[in-house]
Amino acid sequence: MADFRLKPTVGLIPGMTIQFAEGRWTGRSENEIGDGVAVTDEAFNSIAPLVLATCPGWTPDHRYGVYELGATACSELVQALRLEADRLRESTGEARSKANLLHGLANWLEPRCEARQPLSILGY
Repeated sequence: MADFRLKPTVGLIPGMTIQFAEGRWTGRSENEIGDGVAVTDEAFNSIAPLVLATCPGWTPDHRYGVYELGATACSELVQALRLEADRLRESTGEARSKANLLHGLANWLEPRCEARQPLSILGY
């Protein structure tokens, strides 16, 4: 079974993960990235279609790089995450784990969207 946990992070983390983090990555300093959350590459498969649908300019290649998440796209992503989580919530097993992941990510993103904080999605 896949690991659908949302893992807290501080700064840029290495490995086969996708990270949602405070800050803008310009490549000059690892200190540009603050607190965040990360998911496994496999778990991101559940999030990727929602990012693609709500984030202008997102392409599958961003999975392996950096994408700055604007405030409008962030708000739309939060809404999409919640809708999908609600749809999956009545399920059991892996689908329920996905629902919990999506709901947790929405809860992490929402206050940062509302505060219009710079946010990045960082791939491995």
